Amino acid sequence: MGIKNRRRKYKKLLEKERMLSDNYGNGRAARCLLNNCLLTQSQRIDPDTAKLEDLKIITCEDIKKAAQEILKSSSGIKSSEKYGLGFYKESNRIYQV
Repeated sequence: MGIKNRRRKYKKLLEKERMLSDNYGNGRAARCLLNNCLLTQSQRIDPDTAKLEDLKIITCEDIKKAAQEILKSSSGIKSSEKYGLGFYKESNRIYQV
């Protein structure tokens, strides 16, 4: 096995271990949550009576609904326990969706 293949394998292994750690974060998941929050906010606010201040506020309820939509749309997790946004827990291990 060449040095490039070893580096690639090692990098994949490190990435996998990092994803399984408790403090792993994913920028794409955060961006998806923000986009869903904005969508939820737009459904809550009446465009005819909205003020500029209303558009600057994302409520806790917006975040909760946005996270629920993400978890609901996550595929492949039927029998496993969901564990936070974008993760699920099975057999005492945490996996990224």
